[in-house]
Amino acid sequence: MKKHRGPWSERSFRLREPVFEKTGDIILVVCEGEKTERNYLEGLKKRWRIHPLNVEVFGPDLGNSPVSIVKYAIELRDNRKNEAKHGKGVVYDQVWCVFDRDKHVDLDEAIDKAKGNKIYVALSVPCFEFWYLLHFTYTTRPFQDCDEVENCLKEYIKDYDKASAPLDLLMPELEKALENAKILRKHNKDTNSSCPSTDVDLLVKELQKIHS
Repeated sequence: MKKHRGPWSERSFRLREPVFEKTGDIILVVCEGEKTERNYLEGLKKRWRIHPLNVEVFGPDLGNSPVSIVKYAIELRDNRKNEAKHGKGVVYDQVWCVFDRDKHVDLDEAIDKAKGNKIYVALSVPCFEFWYLLHFTYTTRPFQDCDEVENCLKEYIKDYDKASAPLDLLMPELEKALENAKILRKHNKDTNSSCPSTDVDLLVKELQKIHS
């Protein structure tokens, strides 16, 4: 197995059945949302022909607060470790939690708990849809809530629906989104701000490594 690679370390579609080949890191992702985040990530897996065993995506099972998401990720990771000790599968190389700032009162606690357990957090402020918006435009507008983000997003995706992942529109603009997120991260660091922001690009880059 390849050495663990974290997101901060240096490193054609054909009309036929996709051929999946397991390679690279094994990643666990636990999402806050039941549809939006999971549909997007599962869509990426399918588009990039990522083997199901390389990236496993789970939704909320113990509630959808950030702390409950982190606890669930820890439980899944530890269960996998125990299974691996008995020759059943292999351990996860990376564990990610994906959630929004929203109005959660336990966000800081969740981030601290994740850090203490070596779990990466792909946080979006104010919501996951901001990652979608960066595919079309760069902005530092301090959005008040997700409704405001979605209204802006509908300027580019008129029939946007949380239940579906508009990958046909998003994928051609992916490199733009990755660059916009990078520039925004530097802006937020320089200005000591966090709204808006997203770290979903860091997770996507890890999936790209497996894909490539």
